[in-house]
Amino acid sequence: MPMTDVHAYEEDFGVENQNSTSFGEKFKKGLKDNLFTILTLFGVAIGFGIGFGVGTTQPSKTAVTWIEMPGKIYIRLLQLTILPIIASNIIVVTGGINPRKNGKMGLAGLLFILGFDIISGAIGVIIAVLIKPGLSTSISVNETVEEPGPDDAPVLTSDVFADLFLNMFPDNIIGLTLYQTKTIRRWPYFPVKNVTESASTRLESTDMIGLIFTTIAFGVAAGAAGEAGRVFIDFFESLGNVVLILMRWFLQITPVGVCFMVAGAVVDLKDVSGTFQGLGLFMVSVLVALAIHMLLQMAVYAIASFRNPFRLIIMGFRVFFLSFITTAPVIAIPEMIDTCDRYGLQKKITRFVVPLSTALKGDASGVFQAVACVFIAQLTGFQLTAGTYVLIALLTGFASLAIPNIPSSSIVIIITILSSIGVRTGEVSLLFAVEWFMDRCRSGSLGLGHLFAAAFTHSVAVGKRTEGEVDKENELHDFDEDEYQVEKSD
Repeated sequence: MPMTDVHAYEEDFGVENQNSTSFGEKFKKGLKDNLFTILTLFGVAIGFGIGFGVGTTQPSKTAVTWIEMPGKIYIRLLQLTILPIIASNIIVVTGGINPRKNGKMGLAGLLFILGFDIISGAIGVIIAVLIKPGLSTSISVNETVEEPGPDDAPVLTSDVFADLFLNMFPDNIIGLTLYQTKTIRRWPYFPVKNVTESASTRLESTDMIGLIFTTIAFGVAAGAAGEAGRVFIDFFESLGNVVLILMRWFLQITPVGVCFMVAGAVVDLKDVSGTFQGLGLFMVSVLVALAIHMLLQMAVYAIASFRNPFRLIIMGFRVFFLSFITTAPVIAIPEMIDTCDRYGLQKKITRFVVPLSTALKGDASGVFQAVACVFIAQLTGFQLTAGTYVLIALLTGFASLAIPNIPSSSIVIIITILSSIGVRTGEVSLLFAVEWFMDRCRSGSLGLGHLFAAAFTHSVAVGKRTEGEVDKENELHDFDEDEYQVEKSD
């Protein structure tokens, strides 16, 4: 064989071997990068297997409790870190913001969050009117459904908004971490006319709206204090870094946690196929409304940034997946921040908008509530008018800001709105049959919505097509000292 042919053969072999090695390295890197997601998917599959398998044996309540236990412990560990990480990030960012320079950032974030909260109800109503899920369903409510006590009266719509304002301005900085205000109504013991008595009670749940107001107020005050407030801000910056590390440690057990969360959610389900068939059109209506709502957010961001929004969707898959599995988008805050960093958004924007959005943005729940209200009204034969549709859209849109951070809280809002327009609420219990799945769908949508809130704010505050254009002095993993330097008071 001529020498040139030998060299050619060796070169070809070397190139082929190099390509083979390159492919193997890429495969290993891809496997390593996506190992968390792959293991979590395995956990979901195993959870369904355990849940449906054990469910066929008609397990006792004690057995179900222990099946759910690892999942509950996982959620409790993550919830332990939620409050300090939100509070610390907001205080640090607001403490370093110059209102004259950065006012546009806060305004843009609030407009995006509140705007989509308000229009969510209209989207849900329109889709429910077009699809008419309640007119095509023949299922009925179980007669053994637990009814309210004889002294319990329906809460008025005005009570919901009164609670919103009372929770927004808390009177106890420690108390807001433990409970929030909730109005209940009861029939008087000796009723002389058709009136109810209201009483304010405490719901054991963190007052997230009050937390946002309080931390913003303290952050702004620390910034106004000048050098005297620097230690205060440094403390919360250190606290945020420590809690973020702790949260990442807890997230490592996600595959095990979600396995038992899924198992606990499906182990008690009876006649799954029948339930999905009876409520199938309602579920389709909710999913279509959520998809349209997401497309609108993508369109608004695309117009503001001149960027392809699908790239952010792809990069945010882990955010969607973690929010979907845990039904708590706030738990995915570290993933949201990482995604925003990799996408090239300014760190000061993401550290402010992401916690703010997780506390205020409830538009996906607003979509679900609007569809559910129209569905129940159609199912019960209630005559809906144009004015009633508008009322449902407005109430669900604004009520999305007042939803407490507790499981199935949307059901409470649905009952309140239906009571206010005169629709009987017994059929609302049907929604619990698919709540475990619908809750995950709207949680996943919310997770992606928080990413678009941060990306939109970046485009408005910094400029179009500026994602990824971060100066060296403003590295993604280090705060910009000049930007965050607290101005000295005169």
